Amino acid sequence: MSPPNELAELFTRLGRMPPQERMQAIARLPRDQQAKVQQMAAASQRGLMDVQALLAALKPDGAKPDEPLSSMAVLQGIASCPSISAVGAEADEDAIGELEAVLLSRMEEADANALRSSWLEGAARRVLPMLVWILYQGQLGSELDATWEKSDLAARINDLNQRATRLLVQAQAAVPHTRWVQPLLAVLSTSALLVNTCWSGSDEACVERMRKVLESDGLPYPELSLRAVAHIGADSSEAAGGSRCVDLPTQTMDELEAVQGVFLPGKPVVIEVEMTREHAAAAGGLAQPAANNPDGILEAYFLVLEGVKPDPTPNSLLAFQPIVVKTLSTPAVRARVVFMAPPAGSYTVRAHLSSNSVIGIGYDADVHFEVQEDDVPELE
Repeated sequence: MSPPNELAELFTRLGRMPPQERMQAIARLPRDQQAKVQQMAAASQRGLMDVQALLAALKPDGAKPDEPLSSMAVLQGIASCPSISAVGAEADEDAIGELEAVLLSRMEEADANALRSSWLEGAARRVLPMLVWILYQGQLGSELDATWEKSDLAARINDLNQRATRLLVQAQAAVPHTRWVQPLLAVLSTSALLVNTCWSGSDEACVERMRKVLESDGLPYPELSLRAVAHIGADSSEAAGGSRCVDLPTQTMDELEAVQGVFLPGKPVVIEVEMTREHAAAAGGLAQPAANNPDGILEAYFLVLEGVKPDPTPNSLLAFQPIVVKTLSTPAVRARVVFMAPPAGSYTVRAHLSSNSVIGIGYDADVHFEVQEDDVPELE
């Protein structure tokens, strides 16, 4: 039997083939490989259906397209996915009822109201308390010893945790294609809550737990600030567009803001975003990347760039890119996003900094710029 990585490479190659050629290639495989490929294809199809269901659940309300989404909204979306809601079909209803009663007696009021009024039904509704429990288990786990003993609820919740985590990773790749900003930010922050079994990014108990987790790895809790500046770029190379990190910026943010230039329709607009690491001095540079981290990344964040539009037009995603830190003593990290200027008018771009692994990371910075009419006549 082929090793898992060889099977994954084979499955990827098959996926790139035209349908008829793919069927012929699969028919030539040994029987054991055919079975494995068919299993992987079925799992891939289930994953696709789950992502589509989650996107449907997170689709912004047309009347309030830019309203932030809570982690409970994301959890309900996860519970609605076909392969995840199926876990609730066989779960012990009495055990889930006891689980929910404990949650409602102790969880945050907003979360409790969302759980009570959930739009989910049937098996998906039974899954929701199990997903919520993952976030609250550090606070309430000792109150359900009897429930764990008389049911297989703990095993099902562990399975759900793995499924939900995998689904959110897939969603981080899928949501940017929709250009929805708030669902993307909610997916990132909920991912951080799930992986750290925390119910809030602002609750002091959760932040303290996160702090201790980081300290055990020799890392300080991030203290960050964010600033964004718009300028026209230093040379014609900016016209290539796209986004990238800026390792050694030649100008400070103040200098860029002072000489931002004149923005003209169809010409490059450069949004420079600087993340200042206030905790760099406390880091000491002692932490080392984990052995399974070949890229040497010690801190990783996501920059979400949002084009702010007047109501009722929804805001839209302009860029989504990672910002990484490989040396803890680094005082600041820059990112640069380039796009072509829209028609003449006043514009606002909002930069968001988020994380899918550290709770409580949510920083915003607005940048405003004016695009002027290009009144230079074209040469004939």
